[in-house]
Amino acid sequence: MKRKQAWFWYIAPLMTGIIIFCIIPFIVSGRYVFGSGTVRFEFAGTENIVSLFENGVFRMALKNTISFILAAVPITVFASFVSAFYLNKSRLVQRILLLPLLMPVAAMALGWISLFGGDGIISVILKCFGKAGTDCFNGPYARLIFLLIYFVKNFGYMTFIFSGAMVNIPKEYREAFLIDSNSTLSYIRHVAAPLLSPVIFFVTVFSTANCMQIFREIYSIYGDNPPQGLYMLQSFMNNNFQKLNYNRLCTAAFIVVLFFSFMVMIYLWLNKRRKW
Repeated sequence: MKRKQAWFWYIAPLMTGIIIFCIIPFIVSGRYVFGSGTVRFEFAGTENIVSLFENGVFRMALKNTISFILAAVPITVFASFVSAFYLNKSRLVQRILLLPLLMPVAAMALGWISLFGGDGIISVILKCFGKAGTDCFNGPYARLIFLLIYFVKNFGYMTFIFSGAMVNIPKEYREAFLIDSNSTLSYIRHVAAPLLSPVIFFVTVFSTANCMQIFREIYSIYGDNPPQGLYMLQSFMNNNFQKLNYNRLCTAAFIVVLFFSFMVMIYLWLNKRRKW
């Protein structure tokens, strides 16, 4: 009996911290989602949610965030899944690919500025060829640069996750497949991808959550006022926090939590259905 209950004492400190610092504050913030005012609570129903979606700045932030996710996540997940198959035995390369994730945001931002900024390496190279230098962070390519930043930062970590999952695929599956075909891509498509579909979905959810963190790099370079094309949901919530507009801030956070909760529920449902 004691052995069966031992697991509880291992996770009790973690669950206590989650309840105190995450769940309770989230429940308390519900008064700002469904109420009006910050001092005296007055039930407002869905008024804050309707008002939020009528806000043009929020709709712009939501559109930018969704479009960034749709562009960044599929490319990163696909590239990391394919590369994990080829780098499965190269542990040194996998550890090197993890370095961008471990570097501080400020140091990374300075590195990207020195590369793509007005006085950066790209601008200097253009001047050497007789062309005008350019600040890529304030031009039409700014969004592509942040897609590249996201890819470089998350590619290695996602590759590491897929590599760990691929180790559990029995070697007999590959040997049996080689009897009919010698195509590596066909093996990935018809054997590895179906077997690792729960892992692929998990990485997709995790990559989507990481898209919210691109706000840190955007804030490091632009501050409170990034270009309209890079104004994300996190920028919107951060500005409302500074303005002490807790109703709008908590309502936006509530919608984001609902979205990710829905994705996690789908993942758990698929995981249970496949009996992974």
